[in-house]
Amino acid sequence: MKTTIFCCALALPLAASTGYAQSVEELLGLTVPGMQAPPSTPEDSSHASAEEAPLYLSFTVNPLVQGDIALQSTTAQGGAALSSSKIKFDVGVGVGVAVGYRIPDTYVVLELSSGFLWSEVNNFSGSLTLGGGTDQLNSTDGSLYQIPILASAGLEFDLPGGWPFLNGGLIRFGPSVGVTWYDLNVNNISRGGFPNERYTFGRSGWVFAYGAFVSIDFFLSHNVALSIGYQFMGTSPIDYGGLEEEPGSPGALPAGNSPSAKTNFTYVNIVKCGVSIYF
Repeated sequence: MKTTIFCCALALPLAASTGYAQSVEELLGLTVPGMQAPPSTPEDSSHASAEEAPLYLSFTVNPLVQGDIALQSTTAQGGAALSSSKIKFDVGVGVGVAVGYRIPDTYVVLELSSGFLWSEVNNFSGSLTLGGGTDQLNSTDGSLYQIPILASAGLEFDLPGGWPFLNGGLIRFGPSVGVTWYDLNVNNISRGGFPNERYTFGRSGWVFAYGAFVSIDFFLSHNVALSIGYQFMGTSPIDYGGLEEEPGSPGALPAGNSPSAKTNFTYVNIVKCGVSIYF
């Protein structure tokens, strides 16, 4: 009988220690290491990765500085010659759009971009040799429109999170190649000493284009970023057509034998600021 009572008495504290120990420890604010839940993973506040969102679409406003266009000296069969000619432009503006693909598990990004660029002529100056004399040409009337289509293959790297990169950032850069449509017109060109004479030249068409770009995306949220970038674009030689007399001009140029307005190349510096969406 005593043995039975002793065994029952021993079983009670063992049961209490196993059945109620956790409740007591919880009541006392203690934890059991073996019963702890795994720590929760903090919510990811970084930007979308290439594996998650490899495609992006960018919309930008593009202030631009069109480089001066120096024209070659040309002489027509009738003896009329155009020389020392240059076109200078005011600061221009444009809009742009780009679609890109970030190849997962690499640093490579592929991008196709286009847009519309507009620059006003600040000044055209040159010399016209005609009839044994040379006179100065001047104009402030004209414009240059361009629609580039450029393909780029570049590299992309992450930037750390926190200010000023908010939810993180990306920097990408690389070369570009493609074509651009141009439309240049220089009008109301005056000839010194001949106030009644007015000339014009201009032409539109497609030309080979090349360049390079660099851009930085500051992520405002997981999939939306503020984009700031720079694009340089140059072109191959362009022939803008022959110097022509405007209607009403007295007709000093030999018919069909006017000098041409040609350039070896053109270039433009483009600043980009806008929004990129990753999906």
